[in-house]
Formats: sequence, C-alpha cells, structure tokens
Amino acid sequence: MTAVALLVAVALTGCGGGGATQDENRGRSEASRSASPSPAEAGESHEVILAVEGLGKVPVTYRAHTSGSAEQTLPWRKTETVRLSAAEQKAGYPVSIVPGAIKSVDGTQKPAPCFITVDGKAVADNDGGQALKGCSFTIR
Repeated sequence: MTAVALLVAVALTGCGGGGATQDENRGRSEASRSASPSPAEAGESHEVILAVEGLGKVPVTYRAHTSGSAEQTLPWRKTETVRLSAAEQKAGYPVSIVPGAIKSVDGTQKPAPCFITVDGKAVADNDGGQALKGCSFTIR
C-alpha cells in the first residue's frame, strides 16, 4: 500500500506542480507579441546588384546580404535583397565588391570594372577598373 500511495503522490505532483498559472501564460504571450518587431522595425528592404564586367575568369570578393570570394566567369552579376534594421538604417550598412585583375587593351593588368546598384540607382563603380579599391557603398 505504501508503494501505491507514493506513486499516486508522484503522479499528482507531476500533473499540477511547477506549471505556470493562466495569468503567467497570458503575460508570456503578451511579452512575445510585444517583442516581435513592428513593420517599421522589421527593416527597410533594398535591392542590391553587384556586377563585374570583362572577359575571362577572375577572383571576386563581395559583401551584400551574403558575402563570398570565388573565381567567377565574367561578366558576373549578383542580385540580393538587403533588409536593414533600425540601427543599420542610422549607422549604415556597407556593401562592396573587389574584382580581380584582367588584361587591359595595352596588355597590362588592371582591376576588372565593377558596379554597385541599389534600388535601381548606380551608386558605385571603380572608374572602369582605374580605382584599385574596387567598389563600395554604404546603404542608409
């Protein structure tokens, strides 16, 4: 009989003990709703196009929504959607592309021409490969 009483006591304790009250559950539910971002906080979306012109294959390093570095066949283009948080809208969000070198008309090596477009507007280029830094822009 003692073993049965012990099992009943354990079962009863497990059923109701330690659980949240209805008010506590309601509070958690309200907190989770208020923690989810409003549409304004969810972020502004921007379409970013990264492009490298030329012929051949060159290493391309880029950063937008994703980032990467790999040898690419030219011409190369990548389109991404970048969603900025409220903090990134204030501080800015850098996007960039650094193309490898291609052979110019005079036989010398120079960076491949690169371009960045944000929301349909050209925002950065490397002057046809004359600027050695590549292309970069800060979205705000």
